[in-house]
Amino acid sequence: MTDRQKIVNTAADLYLKFGIKSIRIDDLADELGISKKTIYEHFRSKEDLIESVLDEIRRFIHRGIEKEIDSHDDIFDSMLGACIFFVTIIDKLTSSFVYTLKKYQYSSYCDLKDFSDKELYSRFEKLVNSGIRKCYFRNDLSFNTLFGINMARISGIFNSSSDFQNIQYTKEIFFLTLVNSIRGITTLEGHKILDEKVKKFLEDNKQLNINI
Repeated sequence: MTDRQKIVNTAADLYLKFGIKSIRIDDLADELGISKKTIYEHFRSKEDLIESVLDEIRRFIHRGIEKEIDSHDDIFDSMLGACIFFVTIIDKLTSSFVYTLKKYQYSSYCDLKDFSDKELYSRFEKLVNSGIRKCYFRNDLSFNTLFGINMARISGIFNSSSDFQNIQYTKEIFFLTLVNSIRGITTLEGHKILDEKVKKFLEDNKQLNINI
């Protein structure tokens, strides 16, 4: 790992835990056991460092979505994989980080949100249209409306109070929220298949400790 990458990783850990406003370059230097000068040899400013951290988060999101959605042939496996990935994301993107990013780096917050939406839009549109053709999903719903509602729901959870950051509570509620969103668009046949998939999925992922 390069010195630059180590700085980015450590900054990401601190920003995600405490928020970007609370962490000064001095704090980062102390955490790394190096001087501020060394940090500034790699980054022009704190803003430059924050953008590098956001680039790292974008790469994490891209790789996760690619792995959990693109690697499955089954529609429901892809959707449930995406649900688990979102649970992972909310563990990382704490309300402190999201709140301070939105408040102090609003354009960066919007860029990150737009990036996530674009990564998801075409993939979910493909899954939903395929599910409609197979009669798993209802054909009387607008995909744009569904996507907008669910992205707003996810954003609402990301922007919730710090009390929501109890990890077990977050995993359970967030996962069930996402699964119920899928249930809401299924036909009777799709609903039956989804419930069977969810049951098996949770048996294979017992570390989630979710009961439905």
